[in-house]
Amino acid sequence: MALQVSGSTTRTNAGVFGGGFGVVGAAEGMLAATIINSLTTTTKIYTVLRIATTSAEYVFVSHKIDSDALRMSLVPVQVRIRQAQTAPQAQLSPPSGSSLSIADELTKLAQLHESGALDDGEFASAKARLLKS
Repeated sequence: MALQVSGSTTRTNAGVFGGGFGVVGAAEGMLAATIINSLTTTTKIYTVLRIATTSAEYVFVSHKIDSDALRMSLVPVQVRIRQAQTAPQAQLSPPSGSSLSIADELTKLAQLHESGALDDGEFASAKARLLKS
């Protein structure tokens, strides 16, 4: 029914700024600050995946995969969910402006029976249901 991905990724470091006296001192200070900040950088990932079905809801939490990366990897799944949500509606409603007569329905059943899609028992049962309606 639904698939939702949310979460956040935060990166922090020591926040050191470098500097010094003169060009050489300033360059050394900035280089040292860059090294310290890169060594102290930490990344915190918090990703939530929610899957809702007609009968249940599942929630998964990850501290390993980024929410944007997970969302991108699940694009094909989201497409399939949308297709599944629209498919039953298309199957239930007949094409607009056309209604099949009992004779047309019987012809279709006979064709399915002849092609082997329906065995003798299935054909007889479907034909009986059709004639009762």
